[in-house]
Amino acid sequence: MVLVYRGRDRKALQPHALPLHACVGCDRARAVHLSEHAEARMQIRGLRETDVEVILAHGTPRGDAVLLTGRDVAERVGELRKQIAQLQRLKGMAVFLADQEIVSVYRPRKWKLRKMLGKKASRRSRRSSRVGRA
Repeated sequence: MVLVYRGRDRKALQPHALPLHACVGCDRARAVHLSEHAEARMQIRGLRETDVEVILAHGTPRGDAVLLTGRDVAERVGELRKQIAQLQRLKGMAVFLADQEIVSVYRPRKWKLRKMLGKKASRRSRRSSRVGRA
């Protein structure tokens, strides 16, 4: 039996629960407990609790185990790439609300966006706006 110690007081780790895990694409959700053995193996193999959470959330259940396969990784990476592309495409867009109702959607000009965000115009943009004035 391997004992794993934490901190200066050298007290042995107690089994504890990982947060509730929800599987993407399935209705499986469960809280799991780490045994002392599992914690020792995680430490030896350089795994963090967050790594185990990712495997449980996105892996494929096989009997008593959950495996994170190449297909699981490819699917999740594809989903994230789509989200990134969408975020980049929508950068700078504004949705205007009134009493929980969407009243308008558009892409404001840079000066309007700065005004909405409460930022002052840069020195360069102030100079260029003065050049056109008489």
